[in-house]
Amino acid sequence: MAGVRYGMQELIDLWTELVAVSPARAVAIGHLTEMNDIDRQVVTGVSMHIDPLTCEASALPAKLENLAGQGITEVAFQPMGAIERELQAFAAAAGIN
Repeated sequence: MAGVRYGMQELIDLWTELVAVSPARAVAIGHLTEMNDIDRQVVTGVSMHIDPLTCEASALPAKLENLAGQGITEVAFQPMGAIERELQAFAAAAGIN
């Protein structure tokens, strides 16, 4: 599968297929905290744009302003990897002191 290019719908379909044939535990491993085996197959440059806040730090303030303009008042952020570093990076990019 490595090196194959997928569009958004193909990635969603692939994820759905992988989840359907995987034990529930395999799907839950690392949920929202680290990449599991399924994630490694479907998280690509294309899939990173499913989440509207997946972006470069410099783009985050405008994305947050856009959400605020739509009436969204809260954002749930789930850091992955080095938690403290990720929280600090998000806060700095979002302009949170």
